[in-house]
Amino acid sequence: MGKINANQLKLDLDQFTGTEQYHKLTLLPLLATDSVAHFAKEAEAFWLIDDIAGNMLEIKEPFVTVIAKGGNDKATVRYEDGNYNLIKEVNYDYSDLPNGEWKFFVTDNVIMLPSEY
Repeated sequence: MGKINANQLKLDLDQFTGTEQYHKLTLLPLLATDSVAHFAKEAEAFWLIDDIAGNMLEIKEPFVTVIAKGGNDKATVRYEDGNYNLIKEVNYDYSDLPNGEWKFFVTDNVIMLPSEY
């Protein structure tokens, strides 16, 4: 099974405005909404959820914005506080993250899309 097209994935994610259940996608203490579970499955990007969960263990902010950018087989994952201040940035020289910018919010050990906040 191949990955979903990035444009189609963005259209799919635009349909999410809430969640019916929370998903445990990693062994670390982070839950994901339906939309994030859909993203991880369709983009084959469970590694990104693991990365976010691991970084959240050391980031002691009550609200974090995660901006993941993929393209040219590389990725950058940027962590910001609620006021757009950089907390941490991680660069990956090789990544299969779909092209484009993918934004998530993390609060109360739940990762969600901005449309679900």
